[in-house]
Amino acid sequence: MRQAIGRESTAGGLALRALRRYPNRIAFAWDGSSLTYAAALALIGRMQAVFAGHGLRPGQCMALLSGNRAEAWCAGVAAQAFGLTVTWLHPLAPAEDHAHQLNDAGADVLLVDVRRFAECGGALAAHVGGLRVVFTVGPADYGTDLLREAEHVGPSMARDVATPEGIASLSLAPPLIYALLDDPALRTADLASLELLLYGASAITPDRLAEGLDRIGGVFSQFYGQTECYPISLLRRTEHDPERPELLTSAGQPVTASTVAILDDEGNEVSTGNTGEICVRSPLAMNGYHRRPGLTEEVFAHGWLHTGDIGRVDDRGYVFIVDRKKDMIIRNGVNVFSRGVENALSEHPAVSQAAVFGTPDAVTGEAVNSSHRQFSCSISLGRTTHGPWPSIFERFSGTAESIVAQSGRHLITCPGGGTQAVPPVGPTTNRLPSTASPLVSPTFEPLARRWTGRPGQSPGRDLAVGEDRGRARCRRNHSTGRLSTER
Repeated sequence: MRQAIGRESTAGGLALRALRRYPNRIAFAWDGSSLTYAAALALIGRMQAVFAGHGLRPGQCMALLSGNRAEAWCAGVAAQAFGLTVTWLHPLAPAEDHAHQLNDAGADVLLVDVRRFAECGGALAAHVGGLRVVFTVGPADYGTDLLREAEHVGPSMARDVATPEGIASLSLAPPLIYALLDDPALRTADLASLELLLYGASAITPDRLAEGLDRIGGVFSQFYGQTECYPISLLRRTEHDPERPELLTSAGQPVTASTVAILDDEGNEVSTGNTGEICVRSPLAMNGYHRRPGLTEEVFAHGWLHTGDIGRVDDRGYVFIVDRKKDMIIRNGVNVFSRGVENALSEHPAVSQAAVFGTPDAVTGEAVNSSHRQFSCSISLGRTTHGPWPSIFERFSGTAESIVAQSGRHLITCPGGGTQAVPPVGPTTNRLPSTASPLVSPTFEPLARRWTGRPGQSPGRDLAVGEDRGRARCRRNHSTGRLSTER
Protein backbone atom coordinates (compact mmCIF):
# COMPACT_ATOMS: atom_id res chain seq x y z
CA MET A 1 0.00 0.00 0.00
CA ARG A 2 2.82 2.42 0.91
CA GLN A 3 4.49 1.57 -2.42
CA ALA A 4 1.36 2.50 -4.34
CA ILE A 5 1.00 5.80 -2.45
CA GLY A 6 4.60 6.81 -3.20
CA ARG A 7 4.72 5.56 -6.77
CA GLU A 8 4.50 9.02 -8.38
CA SER A 9 6.57 10.77 -5.70
CA THR A 10 9.77 10.73 -7.72
CA ALA A 11 11.42 13.37 -9.85
CA GLY A 12 10.63 11.40 -13.00
CA GLY A 13 7.02 10.81 -11.97
CA LEU A 14 6.46 14.49 -11.23
CA ALA A 15 7.89 15.47 -14.62
CA LEU A 16 5.60 13.01 -16.43
CA ARG A 17 2.60 14.31 -14.50
CA ALA A 18 3.39 17.90 -15.53
CA LEU A 19 3.87 16.94 -19.18
CA ARG A 20 0.47 15.19 -19.24
CA ARG A 21 -1.26 18.22 -17.76
CA TYR A 22 -0.51 20.76 -20.53
CA PRO A 23 -0.11 18.77 -23.77
CA ASN A 24 -0.29 21.71 -26.19
CA ARG A 25 2.12 24.02 -24.44
CA ILE A 26 5.62 24.58 -25.74
CA ALA A 27 8.09 22.74 -23.53
CA PHE A 28 11.28 23.62 -25.42
CA ALA A 29 12.06 26.10 -28.16
CA TRP A 30 15.32 26.63 -30.00
CA ASP A 31 16.47 28.05 -33.33
CA GLY A 32 14.12 26.77 -35.99
CA SER A 33 12.24 24.20 -33.94
CA SER A 34 10.27 23.47 -30.78
CA LEU A 35 8.85 20.61 -28.72
CA THR A 36 5.47 20.55 -27.03
CA TYR A 37 4.72 18.91 -23.71
CA ALA A 38 2.91 16.09 -25.54
CA ALA A 39 5.78 15.55 -27.96
CA ALA A 40 8.28 15.51 -25.11
CA LEU A 41 6.13 12.95 -23.28
CA ALA A 42 5.94 10.77 -26.41
CA LEU A 43 9.72 11.00 -26.90
CA ILE A 44 10.31 9.98 -23.29
CA GLY A 45 8.07 6.95 -23.75
CA ARG A 46 9.94 5.89 -26.90
CA MET A 47 13.28 6.32 -25.15
CA GLN A 48 12.10 4.06 -22.32
CA ALA A 49 11.17 1.42 -24.90
CA VAL A 50 14.73 1.64 -26.26
CA PHE A 51 16.12 1.24 -22.72
CA ALA A 52 14.01 -1.90 -22.23
CA GLY A 53 15.15 -3.25 -25.60
CA HIS A 54 18.78 -2.94 -24.49
CA GLY A 55 18.09 -4.90 -21.33
CA LEU A 56 18.44 -2.01 -18.89
CA ARG A 57 16.81 -2.51 -15.51
CA PRO A 58 15.92 -0.32 -12.51
CA GLY A 59 18.82 0.41 -10.19
CA GLN A 60 21.44 0.73 -12.92
CA CYS A 61 23.22 4.05 -13.35
CA MET A 62 23.14 6.33 -16.40
CA ALA A 63 25.59 9.20 -16.85
CA LEU A 64 24.72 12.03 -19.22
CA LEU A 65 27.17 14.39 -20.95
CA SER A 66 25.27 17.05 -22.84
CA GLY A 67 24.83 20.71 -23.51
CA ASN A 68 21.55 22.59 -23.09
CA ARG A 69 19.51 20.26 -25.29
CA ALA A 70 15.86 19.22 -25.07
CA GLU A 71 16.53 15.62 -26.11
CA ALA A 72 19.05 15.19 -23.28
CA TRP A 73 16.54 16.50 -20.74
CA CYS A 74 13.97 14.02 -22.06
CA ALA A 75 16.53 11.21 -21.81
CA GLY A 76 17.24 12.15 -18.20
CA VAL A 77 13.55 12.09 -17.27
CA ALA A 78 13.07 8.84 -19.20
CA ALA A 79 15.91 7.27 -17.23
CA GLN A 80 14.60 8.50 -13.85
CA ALA A 81 11.06 7.35 -14.54
CA PHE A 82 12.46 4.01 -15.79
CA GLY A 83 14.08 3.52 -12.37
CA LEU A 84 17.66 4.24 -13.37
CA THR A 85 20.00 6.29 -11.21
CA VAL A 86 21.06 9.44 -13.07
CA THR A 87 24.30 11.40 -12.76
CA TRP A 88 25.03 14.43 -14.96
CA LEU A 89 28.61 15.06 -16.06
CA HIS A 90 29.58 18.73 -15.85
CA PRO A 91 29.84 20.04 -19.45
CA LEU A 92 32.78 22.28 -18.55
CA ALA A 93 34.79 19.74 -16.57
CA PRO A 94 37.87 18.03 -18.07
CA ALA A 95 37.72 14.46 -19.36
CA GLU A 96 39.69 13.22 -16.33
CA ASP A 97 36.89 14.44 -14.03
CA HIS A 98 34.28 12.78 -16.24
CA ALA A 99 36.15 9.46 -16.10
CA HIS A 100 36.47 9.67 -12.30
CA GLN A 101 32.75 10.39 -11.92
CA LEU A 102 31.80 7.47 -14.16
CA ASN A 103 34.01 5.09 -12.19
CA ASP A 104 32.95 6.45 -8.80
CA ALA A 105 29.24 6.18 -9.65
CA GLY A 106 29.65 2.72 -11.17
CA ALA A 107 27.88 3.92 -14.32
CA ASP A 108 26.42 1.20 -16.56
CA VAL A 109 25.18 3.55 -19.29
CA LEU A 110 26.64 6.69 -20.88
CA LEU A 111 24.64 9.13 -22.98
CA VAL A 112 26.62 11.65 -25.07
CA ASP A 113 25.47 14.76 -26.93
CA VAL A 114 27.72 14.30 -29.97
CA ARG A 115 26.95 17.75 -31.27
CA ARG A 116 29.18 19.13 -28.52
CA PHE A 117 31.03 16.20 -26.98
CA ALA A 118 31.68 13.70 -29.76
CA GLU A 119 35.44 13.44 -29.16
CA CYS A 120 35.25 13.42 -25.37
CA GLY A 121 32.38 10.95 -25.39
CA GLY A 122 34.27 8.62 -27.71
CA ALA A 123 37.31 8.67 -25.43
CA LEU A 124 35.16 7.89 -22.38
CA ALA A 125 33.37 5.08 -24.21
CA ALA A 126 36.71 3.55 -25.21
CA HIS A 127 38.61 3.85 -21.94
CA VAL A 128 36.13 3.71 -19.04
CA GLY A 129 35.48 0.17 -17.93
CA GLY A 130 32.11 -1.04 -16.73
CA LEU A 131 29.97 0.73 -19.35
CA ARG A 132 27.41 -1.72 -20.76
CA VAL A 133 25.68 0.63 -23.15
CA VAL A 134 26.68 3.92 -24.80
CA PHE A 135 23.90 6.05 -26.29
CA THR A 136 24.53 9.05 -28.49
CA VAL A 137 22.17 11.95 -29.17
CA GLY A 138 22.69 12.00 -32.93
CA PRO A 139 24.81 9.83 -35.24
CA ALA A 140 28.40 8.98 -34.28
CA ASP A 141 31.02 6.36 -35.11
CA TYR A 142 30.52 4.77 -31.69
CA GLY A 143 27.57 3.81 -29.51
CA THR A 144 23.87 3.66 -30.39
CA ASP A 145 21.97 6.66 -31.73
CA LEU A 146 19.17 6.98 -29.17
CA LEU A 147 17.09 9.35 -31.30
CA ARG A 148 17.22 7.10 -34.35
CA GLU A 149 16.17 4.05 -32.36
CA ALA A 150 13.42 6.07 -30.66
CA GLU A 151 12.03 7.04 -34.07
CA HIS A 152 11.73 3.37 -35.01
CA VAL A 153 9.74 2.62 -31.87
CA GLY A 154 6.71 4.61 -32.98
CA PRO A 155 5.50 7.85 -34.63
CA SER A 156 6.18 11.23 -33.03
CA MET A 157 3.32 13.55 -32.09
CA ALA A 158 3.49 16.78 -34.13
CA ARG A 159 1.95 20.03 -32.91
CA ASP A 160 1.57 23.26 -34.92
CA VAL A 161 2.00 25.74 -32.07
CA ALA A 162 3.48 29.22 -32.40
CA THR A 163 6.95 29.59 -30.94
CA PRO A 164 6.91 31.94 -27.93
CA GLU A 165 8.96 35.08 -28.31
CA GLY A 166 11.45 36.39 -25.81
CA ILE A 167 12.91 34.89 -22.65
CA ALA A 168 10.49 34.44 -19.75
CA SER A 169 12.92 33.13 -17.13
CA LEU A 170 16.64 32.85 -16.49
CA SER A 171 18.66 30.88 -13.95
CA LEU A 172 22.09 32.40 -13.36
CA ALA A 173 24.92 32.17 -10.85
CA PRO A 174 25.89 35.60 -9.42
CA PRO A 175 29.12 35.87 -11.50
CA LEU A 176 27.00 35.62 -14.65
CA ILE A 177 24.68 38.31 -13.28
CA TYR A 178 27.74 40.53 -12.76
CA ALA A 179 28.85 39.85 -16.34
CA LEU A 180 25.36 40.75 -17.55
CA LEU A 181 25.40 44.01 -15.61
CA ASP A 182 28.88 44.84 -16.93
CA ASP A 183 27.95 44.17 -20.55
CA PRO A 184 27.29 47.45 -22.43
CA ALA A 185 24.64 45.63 -24.51
CA LEU A 186 22.37 45.54 -21.45
CA ARG A 187 21.64 49.25 -21.88
CA THR A 188 19.71 48.57 -25.11
CA ALA A 189 18.45 45.03 -24.42
CA ASP A 190 14.71 44.40 -24.51
CA LEU A 191 13.85 42.55 -21.30
CA ALA A 192 10.09 43.12 -21.42
CA SER A 193 9.36 39.38 -21.55
CA LEU A 194 11.58 38.50 -18.56
CA GLU A 195 9.43 37.50 -15.60
CA LEU A 196 11.88 35.65 -13.37
CA LEU A 197 15.64 35.72 -12.82
CA LEU A 198 16.44 32.92 -10.40
CA TYR A 199 19.91 32.99 -8.87
CA GLY A 200 21.90 30.81 -6.52
CA ALA A 201 25.03 28.58 -6.37
CA SER A 202 27.10 31.31 -4.66
CA ALA A 203 26.63 34.40 -2.52
CA ILE A 204 25.61 37.61 -4.30
CA THR A 205 26.85 40.99 -3.10
CA PRO A 206 23.96 43.26 -2.00
CA ASP A 207 25.36 46.26 -3.87
CA ARG A 208 25.36 44.44 -7.19
CA LEU A 209 21.94 42.92 -6.45
CA ALA A 210 20.55 46.41 -5.85
CA GLU A 211 22.10 47.48 -9.15
CA GLY A 212 20.37 44.56 -10.88
CA LEU A 213 17.02 45.50 -9.40
CA ASP A 214 17.48 49.06 -10.60
CA ARG A 215 18.55 48.18 -14.13
CA ILE A 216 16.74 44.90 -14.86
CA GLY A 217 13.71 45.21 -12.61
CA GLY A 218 11.96 43.34 -9.83
CA VAL A 219 12.34 39.88 -11.36
CA PHE A 220 14.98 38.46 -9.00
CA SER A 221 14.36 35.44 -6.79
CA GLN A 222 16.88 33.36 -4.82
CA PHE A 223 17.00 29.69 -3.90
CA TYR A 224 19.49 28.70 -1.21
CA GLY A 225 20.56 25.09 -1.00
CA GLN A 226 23.30 22.66 -1.85
CA THR A 227 23.68 19.31 -3.53
CA GLU A 228 23.01 17.57 -0.21
CA CYS A 229 19.64 19.34 0.19
CA TYR A 230 17.94 21.58 -2.34
CA PRO A 231 16.19 23.89 -1.87
CA ILE A 232 16.52 24.95 1.75
CA SER A 233 15.14 28.49 1.61
CA LEU A 234 13.64 30.98 -0.82
CA LEU A 235 13.83 34.77 -1.09
CA ARG A 236 10.84 35.71 -3.21
CA ARG A 237 10.61 38.38 -5.87
CA THR A 238 8.46 40.57 -3.66
CA GLU A 239 11.13 40.40 -0.94
CA HIS A 240 13.78 41.85 -3.26
CA ASP A 241 12.82 45.33 -2.16
CA PRO A 242 15.35 48.19 -2.24
CA GLU A 243 13.27 49.81 0.49
CA ARG A 244 14.21 46.87 2.73
CA PRO A 245 17.94 46.65 1.98
CA GLU A 246 18.59 44.25 4.87
CA LEU A 247 16.75 41.53 2.92
CA LEU A 248 19.17 41.84 0.02
CA THR A 249 21.73 40.03 2.21
CA SER A 250 19.25 37.30 3.18
CA ALA A 251 18.79 33.80 1.78
CA GLY A 252 15.07 34.07 2.45
CA GLN A 253 12.82 31.91 4.62
CA PRO A 254 12.85 28.09 4.74
CA VAL A 255 10.71 26.39 2.11
CA THR A 256 7.71 24.41 3.33
CA ALA A 257 9.54 21.08 3.31
CA SER A 258 12.57 22.32 5.26
CA THR A 259 13.15 22.95 8.96
CA VAL A 260 16.19 25.12 9.68
CA ALA A 261 18.05 25.41 12.97
CA ILE A 262 21.18 27.35 13.92
CA LEU A 263 23.37 25.05 16.05
CA ASP A 264 26.58 25.52 17.99
CA ASP A 265 29.50 23.08 17.84
CA GLU A 266 27.87 20.84 20.46
CA GLY A 267 24.63 20.56 18.51
CA ASN A 268 22.65 22.97 20.70
CA GLU A 269 20.31 25.49 19.10
CA VAL A 270 21.48 29.07 19.63
CA SER A 271 19.15 31.92 20.51
CA THR A 272 17.47 33.99 17.80
CA GLY A 273 19.86 36.35 16.05
CA ASN A 274 23.05 34.61 17.17
CA THR A 275 25.41 32.93 14.73
CA GLY A 276 26.03 29.21 14.39
CA GLU A 277 26.01 26.54 11.73
CA ILE A 278 22.95 26.39 9.46
CA CYS A 279 21.46 22.90 9.82
CA VAL A 280 18.40 21.45 8.11
CA ARG A 281 15.93 18.59 8.25
CA SER A 282 14.01 17.90 5.07
CA PRO A 283 12.66 15.06 2.92
CA LEU A 284 14.67 16.74 0.15
CA ALA A 285 17.95 15.93 1.93
CA MET A 286 20.25 13.25 0.57
CA ASN A 287 20.46 9.79 2.13
CA GLY A 288 24.25 10.04 2.30
CA TYR A 289 27.47 10.39 0.34
CA HIS A 290 28.22 7.66 -2.18
CA ARG A 291 30.72 5.25 -0.61
CA ARG A 292 31.62 7.79 2.12
CA PRO A 293 30.07 6.43 5.35
CA GLY A 294 32.40 8.38 7.64
CA LEU A 295 31.66 11.70 5.92
CA THR A 296 27.94 10.87 5.92
CA GLU A 297 27.99 10.29 9.68
CA GLU A 298 29.84 13.57 10.20
CA VAL A 299 27.47 15.69 8.13
CA PHE A 300 24.38 14.20 9.85
CA ALA A 301 25.72 14.74 13.38
CA HIS A 302 23.08 15.44 16.08
CA GLY A 303 20.30 14.33 13.71
CA TRP A 304 20.60 17.34 11.40
CA LEU A 305 22.17 17.86 7.98
CA HIS A 306 25.05 20.26 8.58
CA THR A 307 25.43 22.66 5.64
CA GLY A 308 28.87 23.97 6.58
CA ASP A 309 27.53 27.53 6.41
CA ILE A 310 27.70 29.94 9.34
CA GLY A 311 24.54 32.02 9.63
CA ARG A 312 21.77 33.42 11.76
CA VAL A 313 17.97 33.52 11.68
CA ASP A 314 16.13 36.69 12.67
CA ASP A 315 12.84 36.96 14.55
CA ARG A 316 10.88 36.84 11.26
CA GLY A 317 12.49 33.58 10.20
CA TYR A 318 14.79 35.02 7.53
CA VAL A 319 18.04 33.12 7.09
CA PHE A 320 21.27 35.10 6.72
CA ILE A 321 24.46 33.36 5.58
CA VAL A 322 27.43 35.00 7.27
CA ASP A 323 30.26 32.88 5.92
CA ARG A 324 31.42 29.39 5.09
CA LYS A 325 32.44 27.62 8.33
CA LYS A 326 35.85 26.61 6.97
CA ASP A 327 36.44 30.07 5.45
CA MET A 328 35.97 32.14 8.59
CA ILE A 329 39.23 34.00 9.19
CA ILE A 330 40.48 34.00 12.79
CA ARG A 331 42.84 36.93 13.34
CA ASN A 332 44.25 37.51 16.81
CA GLY A 333 41.47 35.35 18.24
CA VAL A 334 38.71 37.41 16.56
CA ASN A 335 36.36 35.84 14.01
CA VAL A 336 36.37 37.84 10.78
CA PHE A 337 33.78 36.92 8.15
CA SER A 338 35.25 37.21 4.67
CA ARG A 339 31.88 37.84 3.06
CA GLY A 340 31.52 41.15 4.90
CA VAL A 341 34.87 42.32 3.53
CA GLU A 342 33.91 41.15 0.04
CA ASN A 343 30.62 43.04 0.18
CA ALA A 344 32.42 46.21 1.30
CA LEU A 345 34.95 45.93 -1.51
CA SER A 346 32.19 45.40 -4.06
CA GLU A 347 30.59 48.72 -3.13
CA HIS A 348 33.39 50.53 -4.96
CA PRO A 349 32.06 51.41 -8.44
CA ALA A 350 35.16 49.98 -10.12
CA VAL A 351 35.04 46.57 -8.42
CA SER A 352 33.05 43.88 -10.20
CA GLN A 353 33.80 40.91 -7.90
CA ALA A 354 35.88 40.29 -4.80
CA ALA A 355 37.17 37.23 -2.95
CA VAL A 356 38.80 37.39 0.47
CA PHE A 357 40.60 34.50 2.14
CA GLY A 358 42.98 33.84 4.99
CA THR A 359 46.36 32.11 5.03
CA PRO A 360 48.41 30.85 8.01
CA ASP A 361 50.52 33.31 10.01
CA ALA A 362 52.70 32.53 13.04
CA VAL A 363 51.85 35.82 14.80
CA THR A 364 48.17 36.56 14.15
CA GLY A 365 46.97 33.06 13.37
CA GLU A 366 45.99 33.84 9.80
CA ALA A 367 47.66 36.13 7.28
CA VAL A 368 49.23 36.01 3.84
CA ASN A 369 52.62 35.40 5.48
CA SER A 370 54.81 37.17 8.00
CA SER A 371 55.88 39.80 5.49
CA HIS A 372 52.34 40.72 4.48
CA ARG A 373 49.33 41.97 6.34
CA GLN A 374 46.52 39.91 7.71
CA PHE A 375 44.34 39.25 4.73
CA SER A 376 44.73 38.51 1.06
CA CYS A 377 42.20 39.83 -1.39
CA SER A 378 41.61 39.39 -5.08
CA ILE A 379 39.26 41.72 -6.90
CA SER A 380 37.96 41.96 -10.43
CA LEU A 381 37.81 45.40 -11.99
CA GLY A 382 35.67 46.41 -14.89
CA ARG A 383 32.27 47.65 -13.74
CA THR A 384 31.02 50.03 -16.38
CA THR A 385 27.68 50.98 -14.87
CA HIS A 386 28.85 54.44 -13.89
CA GLY A 387 30.98 54.98 -16.96
CA PRO A 388 34.53 54.00 -17.91
CA TRP A 389 37.37 54.14 -15.40
CA PRO A 390 40.48 54.71 -17.56
CA SER A 391 42.42 56.25 -14.69
CA ILE A 392 41.26 53.82 -12.02
CA PHE A 393 44.84 53.11 -10.92
CA GLU A 394 45.32 56.81 -10.20
CA ARG A 395 42.15 56.98 -8.12
CA PHE A 396 43.25 54.70 -5.32
CA SER A 397 46.24 52.73 -4.15
CA GLY A 398 46.43 48.97 -4.46
CA THR A 399 45.34 48.09 -0.95
CA ALA A 400 41.90 46.76 -0.21
CA GLU A 401 41.57 49.13 2.78
CA SER A 402 41.77 52.10 0.45
CA ILE A 403 39.11 50.61 -1.82
CA VAL A 404 36.81 50.12 1.16
CA ALA A 405 37.61 53.59 2.47
CA GLN A 406 36.81 55.20 -0.87
CA SER A 407 33.50 53.39 -0.75
CA GLY A 408 32.89 55.40 2.42
CA ARG A 409 33.13 52.36 4.69
CA HIS A 410 34.95 52.18 8.00
CA LEU A 411 32.76 49.41 9.43
CA ILE A 412 31.81 46.19 7.66
CA THR A 413 28.16 45.19 7.95
CA CYS A 414 27.81 41.46 8.45
CA PRO A 415 24.93 39.74 6.64
CA GLY A 416 21.90 39.77 8.88
CA GLY A 417 23.23 42.37 11.33
CA GLY A 418 26.27 43.38 13.33
CA THR A 419 29.36 45.29 12.28
CA GLN A 420 33.12 44.85 12.31
CA ALA A 421 35.93 47.30 11.80
CA VAL A 422 37.60 47.13 8.41
CA PRO A 423 40.53 44.74 8.96
CA PRO A 424 43.98 45.17 7.45
CA VAL A 425 43.81 43.65 3.96
CA GLY A 426 46.91 42.52 2.11
CA PRO A 427 47.97 42.49 -1.54
CA THR A 428 45.35 42.62 -4.27
CA THR A 429 45.17 41.62 -7.88
CA ASN A 430 42.88 43.06 -10.50
CA ARG A 431 41.26 39.80 -11.57
CA LEU A 432 39.82 36.68 -10.03
CA PRO A 433 41.22 33.40 -11.33
CA SER A 434 38.37 31.15 -12.41
CA THR A 435 37.49 27.82 -13.92
CA ALA A 436 35.60 27.48 -17.19
CA SER A 437 32.44 27.78 -15.10
CA PRO A 438 31.65 31.24 -13.69
CA LEU A 439 33.07 30.52 -10.23
CA VAL A 440 36.46 31.29 -8.74
CA SER A 441 39.08 28.65 -9.53
CA PRO A 442 39.61 25.99 -6.85
CA THR A 443 43.34 26.25 -7.56
CA PHE A 444 44.68 29.78 -7.22
CA GLU A 445 46.76 29.91 -10.41
CA PRO A 446 48.49 33.23 -11.19
CA LEU A 447 45.79 35.19 -13.01
CA ALA A 448 45.03 32.23 -15.26
CA ARG A 449 41.75 33.64 -16.47
CA ARG A 450 41.76 34.85 -20.05
CA TRP A 451 40.42 38.32 -20.77
CA THR A 452 37.03 37.91 -22.43
CA GLY A 453 35.89 41.52 -22.48
CA ARG A 454 34.54 43.38 -25.47
CA PRO A 455 36.84 45.07 -28.00
CA GLY A 456 38.04 48.36 -26.62
CA GLN A 457 37.70 47.33 -22.99
CA SER A 458 40.97 47.29 -21.10
CA PRO A 459 41.80 44.05 -19.33
CA GLY A 460 43.50 46.08 -16.62
CA ARG A 461 46.69 45.19 -14.80
CA ASP A 462 47.79 44.13 -11.36
CA LEU A 463 47.18 46.61 -8.57
CA ALA A 464 49.68 45.16 -6.13
CA VAL A 465 50.66 41.55 -6.56
CA GLY A 466 51.78 39.50 -3.55
CA GLU A 467 55.24 37.96 -3.70
CA ASP A 468 53.93 34.42 -3.44
CA ARG A 469 50.81 34.93 -5.51
CA GLY A 470 49.65 31.63 -6.99
CA ARG A 471 51.15 29.41 -4.32
CA ALA A 472 48.07 29.28 -2.13
CA ARG A 473 45.60 26.53 -3.03
CA CYS A 474 41.99 27.63 -2.66
CA ARG A 475 38.91 25.45 -2.40
CA ARG A 476 35.45 26.75 -3.24
CA ASN A 477 32.18 25.28 -2.03
CA HIS A 478 29.78 25.45 -4.97
CA SER A 479 26.67 25.80 -2.83
CA THR A 480 27.76 29.10 -1.32
CA GLY A 481 30.67 30.26 -3.47
CA ARG A 482 32.90 30.59 -0.38
CA LEU A 483 36.68 30.17 -0.62
CA SER A 484 38.98 28.33 1.76
CA THR A 485 42.75 28.32 1.45
CA GLU A 486 45.55 26.00 2.45
CA ARG A 487 49.29 25.96 1.98
